[in-house]
Amino acid sequence: MVYDMISCGQFGQQLSELVNNSYGHVAKCIYKESLVQKDLNGKNAIAGFYQFDHLDLSEIKWIHAFGAGVDDYLKQPTIQSDVILTRTLGYMDKRIGEYCLAYILEDLKSVVPTHDNQRSHFWKRTNLNVLYNKKVLILGTGFVGQGIASALYPLVEKIAGINASGISNPAFHQIIAMKDIHRSKLEQYDIVISALPLTPTTTNFLNKSFFALLHDALFMNVGRGKSLVESDLLWALENGHVRKAVLDVYQTEPVPADSPFWDHNAVMMTPHHSGLTTFDDVKKSFEESVDALKNGIRNHLFVDISKGY
Repeated sequence: MVYDMISCGQFGQQLSELVNNSYGHVAKCIYKESLVQKDLNGKNAIAGFYQFDHLDLSEIKWIHAFGAGVDDYLKQPTIQSDVILTRTLGYMDKRIGEYCLAYILEDLKSVVPTHDNQRSHFWKRTNLNVLYNKKVLILGTGFVGQGIASALYPLVEKIAGINASGISNPAFHQIIAMKDIHRSKLEQYDIVISALPLTPTTTNFLNKSFFALLHDALFMNVGRGKSLVESDLLWALENGHVRKAVLDVYQTEPVPADSPFWDHNAVMMTPHHSGLTTFDDVKKSFEESVDALKNGIRNHLFVDISKGY
């Protein structure tokens, strides 16, 4: 089958050229910056970042998403249950792993306070903390979670992962099933990182009940903003369950001007850039998706519509 594809938005033109120059046996592709309904006439495939709220996608057989998160696509009411939905991962695992390592070391090695002292012409030695004796808990053991684990594994004492199934994974020393977290002594973990996808189960999962299981942890969220109950994180910071938070994703983006996070001394905010998509990511994931389609298999880029990831 040769797909009649339309690509849109950022990287859409580059993908269209790639498809037409190298993958004509799989698809032919045209590019539009933004889509209206008539652009879909005769098309059965779409590639791009999400911009489809007001479109009827019932005739679309394949969607290639330019991001890792696909929750917006899954909420689109006209998408058919048998649609092929592939996503873009590329090298995001490595970049997000590096991001987490950077901000962990910033915290342990007092990078920002030391620089503040420099700007104040203040000479002060500090006993710097270490990473090699730390225990790390990563929520989500998929592509991104494994990338974070890979970056940290040789540097820490222990890495545990939380997932829905509890099935072991060689990237982690231990796997904990979500249903077992209340009896898994989460207070032992010094660093807790969320790389959860957004599903009905993970929406608001990072709440007071979860944070109450932690003790004096460095908490990071590089997964999905809607997994975190932001007011409950503030409660955790005030009550000793979390000592510092590094956030890259939020309930609302950009973060509202009146959010207490902006001025909170124990919160470091970054603007959802730990794993920004590049065209190299798009190209790599598109090529891997095409290879899988040609061979009649489903790889890690294919979304299980019923699970949401």
